[in-house]
Amino acid sequence: MRTVKAVRLLGATAIIIALAATTYAAMRDGVFVLWNFFGFFTIQSNVIGIAALLIAVRFTGVARPRWVELARACATVYLVIVGIVYWTLLVGVDVQIAYPWANVILHGVASVLLLADWLIEGPERPFRGALRGSCSSTRSCGSSWSSCAGRPTAGSPTRSSIRIMGM
Repeated sequence: MRTVKAVRLLGATAIIIALAATTYAAMRDGVFVLWNFFGFFTIQSNVIGIAALLIAVRFTGVARPRWVELARACATVYLVIVGIVYWTLLVGVDVQIAYPWANVILHGVASVLLLADWLIEGPERPFRGALRGSCSSTRSCGSSWSSCAGRPTAGSPTRSSIRIMGM
């Protein structure tokens, strides 16, 4: 568990340093605009990734609350998307990051780190009930989506209310 904590801390630190270097370079060059800088999905995803890694350090090797698992899952998905888009579409394009090493950390290392973190220490239990619809629970609807057809559950509109709403 100490190794997982150390890797999470080192990974978060590397991402923080890459973000700080990128911010510094933009300020130095006179092109830094706060709302524009944090408007990039890469930057947003890496900030969320840092938060997820640092929060996960606290819960390494112990029972994690559902919100921690969801935060880790979201950060992983966001950064994997960043990695896939960058390495398939933008690898030869100038993305205006002054330091090549920071670019590699923000677009590659962070993606691989969060994915590896998720695969090594994934959720302790499945995300049941993550979908909030009339067919999200197999207990109330049976064993398949088709068994839900036409069977309203608590909080869902009935067929007659759907017709009244013009649907």
